[in-house]
Amino acid sequence: MKNRQIYIEGKANRLFVYIYLVNFELTEASKILDNYISRFESKNFKMLNILFWNKGVPGEFLSMFRKNINKKCTRHLLKGVSYIEAKFDYISNIKIINNPVTI
Repeated sequence: MKNRQIYIEGKANRLFVYIYLVNFELTEASKILDNYISRFESKNFKMLNILFWNKGVPGEFLSMFRKNINKKCTRHLLKGVSYIEAKFDYISNIKIINNPVTI
């Protein structure tokens, strides 16, 4: 089974991507982040943000979680789900991959 892009959205030259990561490991997240970095480098984004999830979750819930909309409700819906947050700053050329977090 392959990884699946769940949802993608943008705001103020920032791209947010949510991916269900079948092999939920930092090394796998890093490979996919590198792929997205090269794919979008010519698109004038300042920042690429990817949240890798260990379960398939509707993208609207993930977007609400990122935006802190109805935090109590989204935390309840995502309880027990883990994610890896990864970022790339196209201006400073800095790549960050955080350790997994469980909600």
